[in-house]
Amino acid sequence: MINEEKLKAVLHSYKNCFQQRWKNGEDFKWKAIKQFQNHWDIDAEDFGEMFKTATDDTDTLLVSGYSFPRTMIINLAKADKEATRSMFRNLFDENVNLEARVNSFQRTAEELRVKYDDGTWWKHYQNTNAISTYLWLRYPDRYYIYKYEEIKAVAKELSGDYVPKRDGTAASMIGGFRFYDEICEVVKADSDIRNMLNDELSDDYYSDPEMKTITVDVGFYLSREYLKVRAMDRYKNKYSKQLLSAKNIIFRGAPGTGKSYLAKEIAADIISNGFTKRYADLTQEQKEQVEFVQFHPSYDYSDFVEGLRPKMNEDGSIGFELQDGIFKSFVDKARKNYENHNKSKEVREQELSAKELLAKFLSEIEFDKNEFQTITGNKFTVIDANDKHIYLSIPGNKTINKLTLNIDELRRMLESEINFEKVSDITDFFGKQFATQAYSYDFALYKEIKKGESEPQIQIVTEDLKEYVFIIDEINRGEISKIFGELFFSIDPGYRGKDGEVSTQYANMHIDPNERFYIPENVYIIGTMNDIDRSVDSFDFAMRRRFRFIEIKAEETQNDILQSLENEELKEDVIKRLNKLNEEILKADELNENYQIGAAYFLKLKTVGFDVLWTDYLRPLLQEYVRGLSNEDELMRKFSEAYGYPSLSTGDENEAVQD
Repeated sequence: MINEEKLKAVLHSYKNCFQQRWKNGEDFKWKAIKQFQNHWDIDAEDFGEMFKTATDDTDTLLVSGYSFPRTMIINLAKADKEATRSMFRNLFDENVNLEARVNSFQRTAEELRVKYDDGTWWKHYQNTNAISTYLWLRYPDRYYIYKYEEIKAVAKELSGDYVPKRDGTAASMIGGFRFYDEICEVVKADSDIRNMLNDELSDDYYSDPEMKTITVDVGFYLSREYLKVRAMDRYKNKYSKQLLSAKNIIFRGAPGTGKSYLAKEIAADIISNGFTKRYADLTQEQKEQVEFVQFHPSYDYSDFVEGLRPKMNEDGSIGFELQDGIFKSFVDKARKNYENHNKSKEVREQELSAKELLAKFLSEIEFDKNEFQTITGNKFTVIDANDKHIYLSIPGNKTINKLTLNIDELRRMLESEINFEKVSDITDFFGKQFATQAYSYDFALYKEIKKGESEPQIQIVTEDLKEYVFIIDEINRGEISKIFGELFFSIDPGYRGKDGEVSTQYANMHIDPNERFYIPENVYIIGTMNDIDRSVDSFDFAMRRRFRFIEIKAEETQNDILQSLENEELKEDVIKRLNKLNEEILKADELNENYQIGAAYFLKLKTVGFDVLWTDYLRPLLQEYVRGLSNEDELMRKFSEAYGYPSLSTGDENEAVQD
């Protein structure tokens, strides 16, 4: 039995975002059915081509990760169209028991795979998810899309007694159908949902009279969006939600309060979706979603955003090339993920096709052997290539016999739908007034690469949206306005995405001078700063408005920081000394809690004793705090006593160290 109260809460949320989800592309399910119904013909002469056309609008429903059921059916049909046709004829025979039909379909698929395997057919991929999709496309008033992970999440939220099995059997799929039948009855009783759907439907969509498809959509929404909002509660660190909400936060407070450690904890918490707070526990791939940098007085725009860097030219002379800084490189990774997640299937196909064409061309030619020719007759060879450049040798050119091409230019030309017929087309494409020498060679390679164009072999899958966390330690020690430059505007939480596009300082040197930079929604920034640092006063006020400031007090982080001290007696002694010292600091009229000592200093006790910790670390810091005060010596004596260092004067303390 389902919990109707919980389901109604889900439906209330679903209705609030239904129109936006429809506009964002979730309408494809209704289009997919319409496409299938219009083109399905079991008796078609070319069964494989008919199946391909009928399933053209299924998007990611029949391809996910490393599972390619649609492609495999097309391949099987090419190998044996009659056997493949018979598979579907039997699957869609409603006079036969459903479980028997599903089992027969999978058994026949495996037999055909083994019989016609060309050495690359590792699996037939016809699992219950794929088969349920075929059934749903053919009989949308009877069936649902069954996907174990989806239905598991839905059942966990709505049912106390139904637990789906991850055994991939037809029986489990049928159990999922029955579970969705219960949900469908509640959905059908909600007239608001029916009316909202009717308002969006047109002749391009299946009408969904039994509301089976919108029930599937409710399940997708619950598992992928509704629970994600609810999942904010899963984060282990209390500040993780604040970062996700504010986009930019700065931890401020006394030295040694673990602000930098806390920043990494939050990054790990968010990147792992609440699985761990330990940065060390992240996978290498997850660590790529975190970047750490420490500002200092000499740090500048070229380090952070972009700048000119020296490089050795082919003739041995020194030149300069534009290189991205650490922040821009990091944001580009996040942007790529953000854009790929939101791109249509058609755009992704174009991009991956271009990537495939380039890779195919470079893998098939022999470096420094295969000869190519420009339209003016200049012969050249490709002598090397990497992910950024293609290196050419032009032996007949007495002026310049070597040339470096930017591989991104070729990629963008291949991705475009433009048919480049002459070099000037490239000039226009990149918005240049005059052609460069490289364009003649770009054009020659473009023509060669296009000769090998064919149907893309890469499977198009939706890329999951990921979070990226950029940590700036001691953010106030750098000259903020010079480091960020025009990015002041882009990092504003209200101007994330294309609304915050800016031209960077060296935009005129980019391949496309009109290219603009923006920071996507999936980038989060954490800064740390010590309030007592003298450079705090110069922290840019324009930047202050763009960050949420969170004070980290010494006592708040004590227990977490000191957990790594395994000796409980030592830990108790640390807390006692630390609290007494901080209480004494607060008593000083000229000082406040920003001058208190953080527990991180006491982690040095793993390698030194209390006395050395005082003489070599804490005392110099405190002396800096009180330097120039009229009662400097008196304050230091009180601090020393509070800490538990036995000496009463500076001289005695030095003698104690010597002893």
